[in-house]
Amino acid sequence: MPSSSTRSQALLVFGAPLEGITKDDFAHEGYFYQTGMAPVRIDILMSVTGLNFKSAWERRVAVDFDGVQTPFISREDLIVTKRAFGRPQDLIDVELLEKASGRNESREIAKE
Repeated sequence: MPSSSTRSQALLVFGAPLEGITKDDFAHEGYFYQTGMAPVRIDILMSVTGLNFKSAWERRVAVDFDGVQTPFISREDLIVTKRAFGRPQDLIDVELLEKASGRNESREIAKE
């Protein structure tokens, strides 16, 4: 996993507003950082229950974002992440992501 110093340095280069935020803030498990506004917002999670950074990085998906190849978490890992958070909107998102990928695990489990 990238160090807290690497994360904060990358955000500085990106031009993210970091006033009042230290590199140590990026080392706390469970913390997150958001910059930008929807629909172009970046969420940086310092940890995610049930997800290993190295494995998730290997499964990342590169997407052309205004001419820049940008890594995103894979759909499968996003579903794992949203299930782990378990907030009402996350569970709605899981349902929509599964429908979009042609499967619906929550309904399949409910049938058993």
